Amino acid sequence: MVSIIIPTLWIPKSTLEHTIEQFIKAKKVYPDIELILIDNKEDSTYSNSELNIVKPRKNIGVNPAWNIGSHLAINDHLLFMNDDVTVNFITLLKTVEKYDLSNKDYGIIGGQRELITQTDDLNSINDDNDDVQIIRNHFARYFGLGCFFMIKKINY
Repeated sequence: MVSIIIPTLWIPKSTLEHTIEQFIKAKKVYPDIELILIDNKEDSTYSNSELNIVKPRKNIGVNPAWNIGSHLAINDHLLFMNDDVTVNFITLLKTVEKYDLSNKDYGIIGGQRELITQTDDLNSINDDNDDVQIIRNHFARYFGLGCFFMIKKINY
């Protein structure tokens, strides 16, 4: 299925905690998913048995964190997320199943907001009741690559 890779500095903490809660709910439905958290906050003591947590000795930044996460990932599909984005993973994984990406060759699938802001029954919803929360202001640039994207591990 999918390995989710999130580099973090725990800013904002509440968003990442919500993302982890959404992951734990989704893992009950999709037991093969994994979340790899690259914890770049130097004084972090966070632990969770449901996650694969990597704690570098210092803040290594986002690109090296992606590389570590992709190396550790056990699944064929990698989902990279910023720590200020959170999704309903059950909805997202239903969408992945719907399109059966396992049999398709693809490069990168970006986070086109309209496609990932859906309810559990795959119907679009409005911004007031969004399944995707974006804390940082992304309006000045395209929402997608760099904040939320998926790629086949073999193509990374």
